[in-house]
Amino acid sequence: MIINVMETIETPVHTTALGKCHSSAAVILAAGEPGSRAVHQNARVMIHGVRATGSINTTINSNADLVASADRIQHELDEMKHTAKAWVEMLARLTGQDEAKLTEDLKRDKFLTAAEAVDYGLADLVRAPNPREKKRAREGDGGVFGNGGRRLGGRAESDGNDVIDLTKVKSEAPPPAEPSPSIAASRPKRAAARKK
Repeated sequence: MIINVMETIETPVHTTALGKCHSSAAVILAAGEPGSRAVHQNARVMIHGVRATGSINTTINSNADLVASADRIQHELDEMKHTAKAWVEMLARLTGQDEAKLTEDLKRDKFLTAAEAVDYGLADLVRAPNPREKKRAREGDGGVFGNGGRRLGGRAESDGNDVIDLTKVKSEAPPPAEPSPSIAASRPKRAAARKK
């Protein structure tokens, strides 16, 4: 599960919701690094409870078939209850919501605006584009980062509304290595062979 990996690795995972962030995507959003879970202002977030994924389609010809079908149905129902309980516990841990409230909210699709997602605990901040900062970056007033962001220890500090002027970014890649003499000598031979 993606969330298990996110919680296992040491590197903080920053999450951002754009457009529609429904179902498992909303839980992945909530599992991001606390303080770094963002929702863009026009995004819609939706959470819901566990749903049945398969269907039990059985032809019943005898009492034995009926008992076997009832057992299969009960087994799938028990598994759904277990999964639903784990889902609610995880969302409660990630959002800070009460399990009883979550259980009630997850009975049907719960759609949230960006601000509502923050209030609910699925995210920490709403990102809104700032046209003035983008204009300043185009005019060359914002440095490499449109919002005047600064580099700390080789890492960019940003508020997420960056416009990066790539003409001001210096490449840190080393120059390309010269080919070895044997490779350089074989190039004309290969070119001549292709012409034949």
